[in-house]
Formats: sequence, C-alpha cells, structure tokens
Amino acid sequence: MIRPRIQNSPEQHPGKLRSKVDSPISHKQNGHRGGKMAKAQKSLKNKAQRGVRLKAKTPQHSLITATISSIEQDYEKRGIHTLVFDDPVISLLAVIREKGVIKGVNLASKIQDPDFRFLSKAEPELSRQIADTLAEFAQHVKEVTVSEAARKRGNASGEKRSLKADEFAINTYHIIEKLKAEENIATIEDMVKILNEKGIETPRGKGKWHIQTLYNVTNRYKELNTQPE
Repeated sequence: MIRPRIQNSPEQHPGKLRSKVDSPISHKQNGHRGGKMAKAQKSLKNKAQRGVRLKAKTPQHSLITATISSIEQDYEKRGIHTLVFDDPVISLLAVIREKGVIKGVNLASKIQDPDFRFLSKAEPELSRQIADTLAEFAQHVKEVTVSEAARKRGNASGEKRSLKADEFAINTYHIIEKLKAEENIATIEDMVKILNEKGIETPRGKGKWHIQTLYNVTNRYKELNTQPE
C-alpha cells in the first residue's frame, strides 16, 4: 500500500524556514564575508599600484645612468674632459657665479677651457646643453684674445716697417737731389738710369730702380714734409 507524501507547511515549522531565507544571522555572516573580500581586493590593488610605481622608478634611474654614460662616451671620443656631479644644474651655476669650489673643483676656472664639460646626474641633458654653450663662449673668447694679440703684434711690426720706409725715403731723396745737381739730370728716366749705374740701394735692398719705385720714394718724402708738426 502506497502512503501519500506529506509536506510540512510553513505553519508547522516557521523557525526552520526563516533561518534559511531571512535569518538575521545569515545576513550578518554574508556582510562579514563581503567586507573581508572588499578589504582583500583593496589590499591587492594597493600592492599592485606600489609594484607599478617601483617598476616605473627603476627604468627611469637606468635611463639617467645610460644617458650620463652615453654623453661621457661622446665627449671622450671628441677629446673632451668631463666631471659628473650629483648636484642639480642650478646649484652648479651658483657655484660658477660665486667662483666657488665644489668637491675640490673650481668650476669658474674650469669652464674657461673649451675642452671641458660638467654634467649633473640629476639633469644630464640640461647640464650638457648649458656646458656646451659655456664651452662655445670660452672658445669665442679664446679666439678673440689670440686675434687681438696678433693684431697688436702686427701693428707693432707695421709701425716698425713704416718708420724704416720713412727713414729710407728721407735719405734717398737727399741723394737724388745731390745727383740732380752733379749730373745735370733733367728727366726721371735719366735719374733711374743713374741710380742703377751707381748701385744706389732700392727700398727693398735689392733689384733695380724703376720709374714707379722712384715716384714712390719721392712721394713719401713729400708726404712726410707736408704733415703737421
């Protein structure tokens, strides 16, 4: 004989059904578990962010080191001496302005050499640009100084030659006037011929007299005599 299945109604077991569906304890446990999961997720997220930041710092430091190394190698190929400092560029420029010493080095004196460069580990590219500009200025100053010295030497040498030419013109003019009177010379061609025959020294000390040479000597003498005292 088959007995019918009897289902318990909610009225018969009200507590049991409430515990499964809407028990306050169940809600509390679920909320506690959800809070733990949220905290765990937040912790993982923070760790991931810190990892990203740490990874980002490492390549940047490596890049700066590589940049400094490549700049030094480039300068070395060009025969340029370099010094690397930990200080930022603004601090190095302040030392130069004050003509101070940093790590035993007088930068203000060093940068006068066009073949010297300073570099900053903190700002390699900026320090290279500034160092190159200062080196170009130092090279310009050097060239101007050399040129000025050469000009002064040239002026002194030119003045010496000018005085010698003036003295020659005065002495030779008196000889020419004396020959005019003695030889009864009437033309400049005859005077040139007499000067060569008698072996009178030319302005260059060698060669023969020509009409233009004689003109130059006599004109120089006349200019000297017409100059104001």
